[in-house]
Parts: sequence; structure tokens; C-alpha cells
Amino acid sequence: MAPFVFPNVRTSFPEYARTSLVFTFKSNPLLWVILLPVFNGLFALYVLLTGQRTLPELWDANKMSLLMLLFVLGWPVLLWRSLRKQYDASPALRSGARYTLSDEGMAVLHALGHEDYTWSAVTQAWHIGSWLILLTSQNVGYFLNLRELAGPAQATDVLALLRTHGVKVK
Repeated sequence: MAPFVFPNVRTSFPEYARTSLVFTFKSNPLLWVILLPVFNGLFALYVLLTGQRTLPELWDANKMSLLMLLFVLGWPVLLWRSLRKQYDASPALRSGARYTLSDEGMAVLHALGHEDYTWSAVTQAWHIGSWLILLTSQNVGYFLNLRELAGPAQATDVLALLRTHGVKVK
């Protein structure tokens, strides 16, 4: 089978952030439970903005709602900083990389060098929208944009190659 080439996959920060968040919540469904207190914080914000209560009244009535409000306001900033730090740490995301998938495995060529992985090193794959995330460990994943696949190959061909070599695609 001819190798599948992704000649220059570049990931913008917004694409990376969106795909990472979708991946995080799909791979760890229990994280949705963490969002439940967010509703309490959003309700506190609604109560304050509509004038139903003043800040001192809300503090006296329900301190936990105000703490959740701080969480609601601070969490996006902390999340953005964390994702930005991850993005900036990866040369393959920022400056682009060339990916070649063949029967032997995956080859990655990026600004810092060349990496080769056999299919046994790819623990799992996640197909999220037009993105394919190939995980080689719990903390290392390669983001391939299936729209960047050099023709005449198609995304279904790449997914079939992964499944043929025992990589579980979720």
C-alpha cells in the first residue's frame, strides 16, 4: 500500500484549543461532572446582573455561589493559559510537520528533527471532526488534519490503515 502523506500540517491555536477540549471531554466523560458547579456560578452571575440581589446580599445568603462565580470567571483564563503553554511547547503544532503513514508506521518530520513510530507505539487514535489525534503515550499526541492529506487518498483510507494495524480509532 502506498504511504499516506500529510505534507505540511499546521495547527492554529484556536483549532488546537477546540480539538483538545473536545478530546479531553470525550476521553474523560467524568469531567462533565466538574462542570455542574459552573451552573451554580452562572446562576449567581445572572442574579447579580438582573439586580435580584446585591453582592453583599448574595454573600450573606450563599457564599458558595460567589465562589463558583469566581470559578466561572477564572476558569477560562486558566484553561486558556494551560492550552497556550502546551501549544507553544510543541514545534509540530506551531511550525508545522510532515506526517507519513505507511504499513511500517508513522514518520514525523518537524522543525526539531525526525521521529519514527511503529504501529505498536501508537496506543490509540481519536477522530474529531477533520482532525486525527494519534497518541503515542498518555501525554504525547500528534494532530493530523485529514483535510491536508495528499490526494488521491481519502480520510477513510487512513482510518482503514490504522485499524488494519490494530490501532483503535475512537
